[in-house]
Amino acid sequence: MTITKGKKYRLRLINGGIDSYIRVSLDNHIMTVMSADFVPINPFTTQWLLLAIGQRYDVVIYANQIIGNYWFRAESQTGCFSSNAHQGRAIWTYSGTSSGTPNTNPYPEPSDCMEPSMSPYWKQPVPAASFQNTLDTKITNAVVTPDGNSMVVWALNKPIWVDYANPTMQYLMDGNTSYPKTYNVLDLNSEGSWNYWLVYTDGNTYGLDHPIHLHGHDFFVVGQGYGPYNEGSANLNWKNPVRRDVATLPAGGWLALAFRSDNAGVWLM
Repeated sequence: MTITKGKKYRLRLINGGIDSYIRVSLDNHIMTVMSADFVPINPFTTQWLLLAIGQRYDVVIYANQIIGNYWFRAESQTGCFSSNAHQGRAIWTYSGTSSGTPNTNPYPEPSDCMEPSMSPYWKQPVPAASFQNTLDTKITNAVVTPDGNSMVVWALNKPIWVDYANPTMQYLMDGNTSYPKTYNVLDLNSEGSWNYWLVYTDGNTYGLDHPIHLHGHDFFVVGQGYGPYNEGSANLNWKNPVRRDVATLPAGGWLALAFRSDNAGVWLM
């Protein structure tokens, strides 16, 4: 890729894979991150940017270094238990010099799998809820609260088993709500109500960092962390949580989400 000194370049970075978390960087250059999953955020700068599977970021890179050739790096992250150890490379060449193999060195690369901390450009507060003493975090279950919203714990400890000859949608078309237990169907409430999900795992049953995506909706990430969930120390963000399409469930940890019932249908998380 040829770039001109003094100009700024906007990239849309997408991890379209199915297995690996990817961390990207341009040697000697700083990235300014301006949106996450198409949602504008308060810009922040970084040397490396971690992309979970399905995540998208818009970044700006300022071509302000010595004219030459620079490696753009995409590294599969073993710290996220990504089994694909391959690396991606591209060469950024400043106009005014010949393209060639760069001799630049990478920035020190983080070894963890923590998503970057960010806040939305436009604040969208979420009505606060309490997961404490409401649901058993060891099993998948749901309750309807007195205000008509729903509270769901998804204990990530078993697969979903669906008969493809008789899927969930067929039950709905037939007017049959007697879904098999193995389908793990959870009913949401009426339009406009809030749904609060605590996606939970422990290191003994599922010790991998895992991307979480909800078809048909985006969601607010009100908290995430490693280890057992404890509301007293979780520091949930109800005032200005970021809105995303994909968020990471940390290995042996938890992820707290909120979304409104505003798109009727049969959806998969």
